[in-house]
Amino acid sequence: MKEDGGKSGEGRRFAVVAARWNETLVKRLVDAALDTLRRQGARDADVELTWVPGSLELPVAASWARRRGSSAWRSTPACRS
Repeated sequence: MKEDGGKSGEGRRFAVVAARWNETLVKRLVDAALDTLRRQGARDADVELTWVPGSLELPVAASWARRRGSSAWRSTPACRS
């Protein structure tokens, strides 16, 4: 637990799975997620970033990352236009 009461990313592993569909918007979301993880103490080496073609592939890629032990927590928002 961080001093400010927030959770720390130190010593944990994370997976960020993102779809290339609507990449302009999704890239901004990914950048914000990576920035937040860094500010919470996660090291770049502990964050696995995976890009998939579209939103249909997100759950499969997230499941693979989870099985590999790459993520302590995951969130996969899908953006469709």
